[in-house]
Amino acid sequence: MLNLEFMGCLGLLKMAKKRELIKSVGEVIKEMKNESFYVDEGLITALLESVGEK
Repeated sequence: MLNLEFMGCLGLLKMAKKRELIKSVGEVIKEMKNESFYVDEGLITALLESVGEK
C-alpha cells in the first residue's frame, strides 16, 4: 500500500513543540478550543505534561 503513518491533532502539536515550531502547546489548544475544537481534558493534561508545560 502507501505506507502512510497517521497522527492526530495532539500528536502534531507535540511534534511541532519538539521541533520548536511552536512555543506553547497549551496556547495553541486554547485557540483551537475557542474555535469549537473538543478534546478530553485528561488528554490535554497528559499532553502538556509530556511536553513539559505542566
